[in-house]
Amino acid sequence: MREDWFDVWFFGMQLTLQCRPKEVKAPDQQGARHFGVVLTRKQGYDDLVARVNTAGVEWISPPSFHSDLALSGKIGGKLADPSGNVIEVKYYDEIDELLSRCEPIKWR
Repeated sequence: MREDWFDVWFFGMQLTLQCRPKEVKAPDQQGARHFGVVLTRKQGYDDLVARVNTAGVEWISPPSFHSDLALSGKIGGKLADPSGNVIEVKYYDEIDELLSRCEPIKWR
């Protein structure tokens, strides 16, 4: 958990919760409100990216490698659904290593 955001992981999905309700960032900026879908290469990450590209869907930010330590080898890109909701489609080289560093949330 970080000071201004944290990730909730469930069934291969990642929900990034922002703790800045009055701050809205542009969809192409790190920290923008979005829903993250995490796929493995085996689950078809590369195929999905190719299908999006073939369909002519415009990426908000095209898939790219993130070298920031907090993002730990993430390859991801953002696009919007028809209602404008931002969806990040991503892949991590070492997902198990990343998840092992996550702190459990203590619910009150």
